[in-house]
Amino acid sequence: KWSHRLPSELGDDVIAVASELQYLRVWTPRGCALILGALADVEAESGPEGLRVHRSWWIGCRHVISVRRTATGAVCVMSDGRQVPVSRRRRAEVLARFGDGAQYVASRTSEAVPNADLH
Repeated sequence: KWSHRLPSELGDDVIAVASELQYLRVWTPRGCALILGALADVEAESGPEGLRVHRSWWIGCRHVISVRRTATGAVCVMSDGRQVPVSRRRRAEVLARFGDGAQYVASRTSEAVPNADLH
C-alpha cells in the first residue's frame, strides 16, 4: 500500500498528492514527503475519501475548503491553503461533489456551511 511508505511522523491524514514522474509528493497537516509510487495506486486505494482532480493531482475530500473558478478552469482550495488545479475533464465531477464556490469546513464529512458561519 502506498501510504505505508509515508514517514510515520507525517501521519496518515493526507491533504493532497501530486505525481512527479515515478514519485508522489504527499502533503499532510504535519508536513510533506516525496515517496516512490504511482497516482493510480493512490486513487485505487483511497475509495470515497479522496478524488483525482487532475492527471497529476489527488485530493483528500475532507480537506477541501472551497472550489473556485479561475480564468483557465477551477481550483480546489485545501485546508493548508494550497490551490490544486482541476482539469477541464474532471471539473464537472468536482463541481457536482463540492458545489460551485461553496465553502466547506475541514471535517470528516466535509459539510457545506453558510458563508456567515465562517467569520
